[in-house]
Amino acid sequence: MAPQPVGRVHGYEGSEVYVVLRSEESPNVGDLYYVREGDAYMVLQVKSPRARLPEGVKPIITHSETPSTLYHILTNPVAVAEPLFEVKQGREGHYVVRPTHPPRLGSEVYQLTPREEESKKIMRLLSQGITPAVGVEGGSPIGFLRGGVAQAEEERERTYFTDAELSLNLADVVKKHILVAGQTGAGKTSGVMGILARWARTSGIKMSWLIIDRHGEYSKLEPGGFLDLVARALGANPSAEMRNYKVYVYRLTPVEEAAERRETVEVRVGGINLGSISYEDVAAALEFSPERTTELESVVGLLAQLIESSSLDESWKRVFVDRAKVPTGHVLALLPLVVDNMCNYEGVGEGAQARRGIYRILVSMGIDIRKLRTLRRLLLHSMGLKLTSIPVASNGRRGIVVVAEDRGSIFKVSPILKNHNALVAVMREMLKAAKDIYNSPMRLDRYPWGALEPEDQQLGALEYGIDMGGILERLNGGAMVVIDLSRAPLNQGDIVSVSIVRRVFESRVGLSFEEVGRLPVAGIVSEEAPLYLSPDKVRSPFNVFARIAREGRKFGVGLVAITQLATMIENQILANFNTIIALRTKYRGDISYLQSIGVPAEALPYLGDREGYLYTPDLRVKEPIPIYIPGWFEESVEGLEEGRVEDLFAELR
Repeated sequence: MAPQPVGRVHGYEGSEVYVVLRSEESPNVGDLYYVREGDAYMVLQVKSPRARLPEGVKPIITHSETPSTLYHILTNPVAVAEPLFEVKQGREGHYVVRPTHPPRLGSEVYQLTPREEESKKIMRLLSQGITPAVGVEGGSPIGFLRGGVAQAEEERERTYFTDAELSLNLADVVKKHILVAGQTGAGKTSGVMGILARWARTSGIKMSWLIIDRHGEYSKLEPGGFLDLVARALGANPSAEMRNYKVYVYRLTPVEEAAERRETVEVRVGGINLGSISYEDVAAALEFSPERTTELESVVGLLAQLIESSSLDESWKRVFVDRAKVPTGHVLALLPLVVDNMCNYEGVGEGAQARRGIYRILVSMGIDIRKLRTLRRLLLHSMGLKLTSIPVASNGRRGIVVVAEDRGSIFKVSPILKNHNALVAVMREMLKAAKDIYNSPMRLDRYPWGALEPEDQQLGALEYGIDMGGILERLNGGAMVVIDLSRAPLNQGDIVSVSIVRRVFESRVGLSFEEVGRLPVAGIVSEEAPLYLSPDKVRSPFNVFARIAREGRKFGVGLVAITQLATMIENQILANFNTIIALRTKYRGDISYLQSIGVPAEALPYLGDREGYLYTPDLRVKEPIPIYIPGWFEESVEGLEEGRVEDLFAELR
């Protein structure tokens, strides 16, 4: 049955086209119409309905109980639409362009609906004409076209064109950054999870994904959950490139638990080895000023130098200073202990001549006790560490040693700093090095622990916890890594996320173009984008997320930033996001911004879950496309898994 027109073009002004509809039709914001133009089609999108009672008709209905024929003619609804695409016939088939002219006056107008064959044909041509030639190796479905808004599931059949997919090569798109914006409940997270699941099922290009999971939504392994689906999708992927692809989940908690494993997914539960964190990570996460960062660097550098120059066993030295002579994160935990056990007793409040030990050296560097105590407080608070006083007695004298405690922190401190005998041994050696190098006097009798003769301790492992270097190695090899921060306090989670993101980026800085090309593209997925990209955050020269937004493309590192408020991101950073997925929102600031790139402002507040507009220069038409992004729970891979098993058997024959 041939489609029936819903109205005719009766006028236009600027970019607006006025369509007079049949009296029984009701225009909906976001609906798509089309007009035939020979062997071409012009697609229109409804911006708003418009109708009013004509002045000449008012007296007729005022004095008559039965409206006249003239009344019915003059009060037909009008749809205000805008030309969206034009599907044209060329020598090599159909192609799609942005219309540069309005449709002819009087043209019949039809509604695009999946119930009509001509509509389905147009949307398939539209999909094929918009999507770049990504090939079977790189193309991953993002979603499919829709002909309007379906606020309820029951309305989807008249709106969604499930056979008109939009696919993108995510390895190309991600490194130019993706912004996913929409208000709470619009389907941002479930939509991104759906894109990742479809990538796992279809991609022929190995990428790395680093997912900063602040709410524990990406890291559940139970049957039917997201990771279970991703594992099965990877099993169904026919590409040889993706055959041994792995997913690693790090669920960060103060207490280590048994690891969970299945064929393609490994879940590790526990804390981070503090030694794999650096002072730069802490300074960036806590937004230290350049001056305070310099002070922290100076103190950490001095403590590391004293340990490296001491007579401590080589294995103990490597806990605090790595083989490249770079201080490790354990020096950050050592700093508060040095303040409480040493600096407080080395002439604080006395004249310059009375100062001794490490404090004398620090004062000569411009770092007094007030700065040290401020650093002490910031480090303990941000890393969730506690200090415990241990009573000691030796040679008839009683005293105390302050040691570190990490039971409530996701950062795991070396046992050297938690054992009072081991810590005293370290401090004694540091004092000797301070005297040898800086000629700084020392008096052990002034320290509360000075009379303690350390006993030899069997500490076992000198470090424990998840190592950042291992996470980086997996990412640079091509893997999906989920950092679950749902059980970590915000400050601790920020330090972890900054630490791993900085390592991913800086591991590629300085490499040649060819070397970068041999590494997999790394996509960093993170919720709450303004936490690290708002105007006040990007002022810091240590903000690694801002650096990636500005220059990550040339190093193959990109952001997938998810936010409720796109306009809270700093303007210059926002301009670096080439691909934008705009979901439902009622925030006027975001609506104005999205309208500036062509998204129809009138439709944004009425969109259903995961309905949106996709804008990316990687499509052949550089205009926002109305799409639906299926959630991860809408994916089905059972049939594909069976086919994959058959393919494997065929390869073995």
